Amino acid sequence: MVRGAPTSDGITNVTLYRDGTVKVWQQGSSDPRIFDHGSSVYGVALTPDGNTIVTRGEDETVKVWQQGSPHPSRCDHGSVLLDVAFTPDGNTIATWGEDETVKMWRQGSYDPRVRDHGSFVYSVALTPGGNTNVTGGEEGTVRGWEQGSTDPRVSEHGSDGHVHDEGHPA
Repeated sequence: MVRGAPTSDGITNVTLYRDGTVKVWQQGSSDPRIFDHGSSVYGVALTPDGNTIVTRGEDETVKVWQQGSPHPSRCDHGSVLLDVAFTPDGNTIATWGEDETVKMWRQGSYDPRVRDHGSFVYSVALTPGGNTNVTGGEEGTVRGWEQGSTDPRVSEHGSDGHVHDEGHPA
């Protein structure tokens, strides 16, 4: 097992395995939903309602699994992925990788909005609906992106030259 974590609903647990298996456990059930990413799985996100799961794998892909469907849709980020997250409303997926970008994927659309942070991205924060996202990078800046804007607001931060969260320590 790579890691296990409870989801925000407090009644679902997710376990990730190096063989590509993801198991989603509902409290009180001994039969998990099982997904096969196809390569080692290093990250997962679930929508707030638990009906959609997203996995990120060693193969640089994100797979989107809908409740009741045995086949995922696939998003290619194009570089080593660092993490994946949903906006709080569950309608937008964010991926970020070593290519210094954050890609925002609306559910059902696989043509992402690309945010070029300009350095290695350690963390991403998302607002409901994905209208604003904030990126923190290794060069010590925080960038705030409004939907439709190509120019982020930038602020200096991080006394060690890095901006990260507890999920992505430097």
